[in-house]
Amino acid sequence: MEEMISRLKVLGREVSCERGERLFLMGAPANAFFYLLEGEIGLYRSSQEAKEVLVAKVKGEGFIGEAAALARVAYPVSAQAALTSRLVRFEVERFLAEASKDPSYMELMMTIMAKKCLHLTQRIDTLGIKSPKERIAEYLIMTSGGRLAEPFELGTKKADLAKYFGIAPETLSRNLKQLQDEGLIEVMGRRIKLLDTKKLAVKAK
Repeated sequence: MEEMISRLKVLGREVSCERGERLFLMGAPANAFFYLLEGEIGLYRSSQEAKEVLVAKVKGEGFIGEAAALARVAYPVSAQAALTSRLVRFEVERFLAEASKDPSYMELMMTIMAKKCLHLTQRIDTLGIKSPKERIAEYLIMTSGGRLAEPFELGTKKADLAKYFGIAPETLSRNLKQLQDEGLIEVMGRRIKLLDTKKLAVKAK
C-alpha cells in the first residue's frame, strides 16, 4: 500500500495549511481530496445552532475528503488545521482520469475507505456503549502507545477533546481527576503520564 500511495502522490500538488486555517468547509463542493504529509487536521460537523463537534483527527499521514470527492457530493465535515500542516491536494477529475487507465488507484482508495468504515463503526460503538471514563481510558492508552511513566502530550485542547468524546469539558476534567485519584494516571496540564496501564486497560473495556 505504501508503494501505491507514493505513486499516487505524483498526481497531486503539495499545499500547506497554517494552524487554525480551514482546509475546506462542510457543505462545499468536494472537488478535491488530500493526503496529510505532516501535521494534524481536525474534522468537524456543525449543528443548526452553529455548534461544532470534533468528529475525527488525522495525524501523521492519512487521506482526507476522499469519499466525498469520489462520490461527487459536498464535504460532510469541515477540516481545520490543529497544527501547521503539509498536504498533497488531488483534483478529483485528474485522479479519475488516471484511475481509468490504472485500476490499482481505485483499488487503493476502496481499501482506504473500507478501513475508515471499520474505524467509524468502532467509534460509534464506543460513543453509544462505553461510559465517558471508558472512552477516555481507551483514548489515553491509544495516544500513549501504552508507554508507562513516560509523559505524553494530549495533542489537542481539552475543549476539542471533550467534543471528540461527545461530552462537556467539565465531564472530561472530572473523569481525568477520577483516574488520577485512582492512581492510574498523573495529569500535568496537557501532558499525561500513565501509572498503571493494566488497570487503565480494564477501565477501557
